[in-house]
Amino acid sequence: MHSSIRQKLCTRTFGQSTLPTTVLPEMMQPDEMMESSAKAAQSGSGHDQGLRDLHNQFHAFDDSLCAVDKTRRETPAFALAVTHNKELWAIFKRTWKFKDEQPQRSQHLELFATEVRELRETLQKLN
Repeated sequence: MHSSIRQKLCTRTFGQSTLPTTVLPEMMQPDEMMESSAKAAQSGSGHDQGLRDLHNQFHAFDDSLCAVDKTRRETPAFALAVTHNKELWAIFKRTWKFKDEQPQRSQHLELFATEVRELRETLQKLN
């Protein structure tokens, strides 16, 4: 989904509402799974189960960013989390392009896992 459309949907869905504080722990779980899936998918080829799992987990995480309450969305840490998310999208798109080619697939998935670790540190600052 195009990012501006996604943003409008997020705003429409979560706009001014305050969501429970449990959203942040729920965001941490997909990021841990994404790191594991990225490592597991490194040796694969094509649109295999590992890459499908990572793809689905990444969409779940991306959607969870919309569920952060307004107070946290206005913090510098959240702005940095959004930047990490955009970097992850760029890396994932390149991974998808090289899904059939080693070592590019493996290198991009390792970069993805590294970026997820940096994202995790940022998300911990939101608590």
